[in-house]
Amino acid sequence: MTRPNLKDADGDHVWEARWYKIMLSDGTELGFGQQVNGKLSCGPCPAGQGMAFRYIRSQSDLTADNHGWPAGEVGYLRGLGMGTDGREYRKHLSLSAGAPPALLWYDTANSYGFSGEPLPGNKIALYAHDQYSWKVGLRGHVIHEEAGFYGQRSDFPICLDCSFVRIPVGDEHIGPFF
Repeated sequence: MTRPNLKDADGDHVWEARWYKIMLSDGTELGFGQQVNGKLSCGPCPAGQGMAFRYIRSQSDLTADNHGWPAGEVGYLRGLGMGTDGREYRKHLSLSAGAPPALLWYDTANSYGFSGEPLPGNKIALYAHDQYSWKVGLRGHVIHEEAGFYGQRSDFPICLDCSFVRIPVGDEHIGPFF
């Protein structure tokens, strides 16, 4: 049976070739957080300061741009944003293999991936996957006065309730990623 595609905030399919911001229920967006073991963490940012994301169906086929994201299937998130130093950053989002597993930004494309399930109101229940390919909940915590997201390994993983809001980013058809 074919699973339905996840939907963005407007009710359209989440597509590989489109850019989105990932908005949380409190109006913040996913973006850069604090440094964790030399990596940038993923944390909540005020509206307008988060990353622009593209969903990628396969890390080995970066030229695909015509696939939706089927509910429950693993996909990958790549981000484009600006750091506090004013530089542009192009990163891959993944859960770390550490304890606790942190949601971090990486330079390389070897993410464990994410999956989602549809929620009412065109929202998405977003889950991370870990190094064992297990579905892991995503929970926010404040550590050293900085908010970040961490994996929740449990028989009952709790999702990150979010919306994919489509945003215009230059020419969407300039290439597979950048």
